[in-house]
Amino acid sequence: MNGIPMVQNPSVEVRFLANVARLFPGRETLLAAFFALLLAKMALPIPALALYVPTAFVIGALFVQRASGAVQHEPSRRSVLAMLLFFATVAFYLAGILKGGGVLYQNNRVDSVGLVIAATLPWLLGGPARADTALLWLKLQKWVWLACVGISVLSIIKFVALLNGQEIPFLSFIYQLDGRDYPGGTALTTDYNFYSLCLLVGVLSAARLATDAASPRLLRFLSAVSLPVISASVLFAGSRRGWVGLAVLAIAGAAVYAKRVLIDRGNPVGRNGGLLIALLLAGSVALGGMYATLQGVDGLGEIERLWTRFGTITGEVGTFDESFGSRIDSWDFGLKEIIPRYSAVEVAFGRDFSYLKRYAREFPIYYPTEYYPHNPIISAIHYSGLFGAAAVMLLLISSAIYVLHLSRKLGLFAFLTCVLFLTFNFVSNNSIFSAPAFIAILVLVQVSETVSRAEGLEPVSR
Repeated sequence: MNGIPMVQNPSVEVRFLANVARLFPGRETLLAAFFALLLAKMALPIPALALYVPTAFVIGALFVQRASGAVQHEPSRRSVLAMLLFFATVAFYLAGILKGGGVLYQNNRVDSVGLVIAATLPWLLGGPARADTALLWLKLQKWVWLACVGISVLSIIKFVALLNGQEIPFLSFIYQLDGRDYPGGTALTTDYNFYSLCLLVGVLSAARLATDAASPRLLRFLSAVSLPVISASVLFAGSRRGWVGLAVLAIAGAAVYAKRVLIDRGNPVGRNGGLLIALLLAGSVALGGMYATLQGVDGLGEIERLWTRFGTITGEVGTFDESFGSRIDSWDFGLKEIIPRYSAVEVAFGRDFSYLKRYAREFPIYYPTEYYPHNPIISAIHYSGLFGAAAVMLLLISSAIYVLHLSRKLGLFAFLTCVLFLTFNFVSNNSIFSAPAFIAILVLVQVSETVSRAEGLEPVSR
């Protein structure tokens, strides 16, 4: 019966909603597939507003399930606090638009999907008996893995075509239709950083499934085989943050492997799986390097471009500080040039979103119409002042604390996924709503924390 409880003498409306609720997938499957879609959007040339259709579907399904009594809700103090934090950040953002006379900038339109998610999902998922947290995160990694495998295979085909001086026709058509440049390397969007973030979560998913003793043997094999493909897609995307993230994940994997070998001697799956992951990661890097060397770096424009970007990390081309200088310059511009000129009221409650034009005039080389400081806290000060920034910081800090709690309950996958999102968002986005997948992961973290406390979940070792 899809978990729908029996109700004494239900009304016609409740019976109708109960029948409709049976048409939708289970709550955990619905949320896992939705997050995988939001994540995939970061790696594919999909307009942000195209997410409104699946977002409306998921919100409608969750509303029907709640209204039909499919899930009983007894909001706890934790869930109420989470809802208030999300609502406060949304309210401060909307107030910033109103203070600007209701003018909507392109970045506001991009943020709109994240705003809808932040305003609805915490309420729809509020209460301690909403979902099985462990099952939700297990389904999440499977859906993410499937999405990233498809993206990686397409990206490798596109990269091989570029190495031969060719473009894939249907991709060229999509980019031209949207007025975008054809991206280099394996990246399928011009935002190489968020493309790599998507695939890094895919690396985590593949590694977790490959070493999950409870997974079917075929799934573990396919996950292991896909690991070097997904890793190679990150490697050749050209994102320096992606390279650093891949290195950090490799170090984390080696640490977990060492722990399992030295401490968990009775776990052959952990030992063999960890060794397999280490070999596959090393192999993907080695094969990529061998391919570039054999083909001649100087003769391949794409490889040469990647080599140049990598040189900014090693110091062979400029310095890493210089490559990160645009971020620091934008932070300094906001903190030293714009905000000090605000009035006391504007410092407390913010001005509006006109700062997007100010940054564009100061840094026209990047985006001539709108630009932002690439830090959600500084942006929040611009449009909502110190009070709005405090709400954003409280939401991020509380989520970070709950992530640490989740790592003991749900294992390394949930922990590292959340850490990746928090790190990338802090130096990349205009606001916490700019990447819908990021705001969704914050909601899932808050939900998972509440569920685990209410239901007393045992740690998930797999």
